[in-house]
Amino acid sequence: MIGFEDGRLIISETGLLRWIYDRTFGRDILEFTTTLRESTTGLPVNIFLDDSHDYIRKRHEKRIIFQGDYGHDANRSNLFFMTISKDNPQIPAKQLRKLKLHTKDIEAIKMFVKNNAELLDELVDEKIDWTPFFKRLKKYK
Repeated sequence: MIGFEDGRLIISETGLLRWIYDRTFGRDILEFTTTLRESTTGLPVNIFLDDSHDYIRKRHEKRIIFQGDYGHDANRSNLFFMTISKDNPQIPAKQLRKLKLHTKDIEAIKMFVKNNAELLDELVDEKIDWTPFFKRLKKYK
């Protein structure tokens, strides 16, 4: 809980922990990503690309972030990861249970990643800029 009392800022332990969590893991997760809207990808949900080398700093595989439901706005509770792979894009097993997407839509995201894996790799590694990226992007049909 964060509030004011007698003109002083009061932050409870829970409020402070929430603030630290949000700044470290929470809502800032999309701060260094670029949104690819449904109209650009042909997918039923928005996806987000980390083009800031986050995977190097945080030592995880290259991945996309996608909405796990059909809502208009992305928020921390409906974001999911998928590795960038030409052969077998993976969603972490612990996240699979929480997805609110139809199987066919999950498969569509996987197919989009497979079809664009090389291009996504180039973008994430900053070997390509956005203009040539969009020219070569294979929209899901």
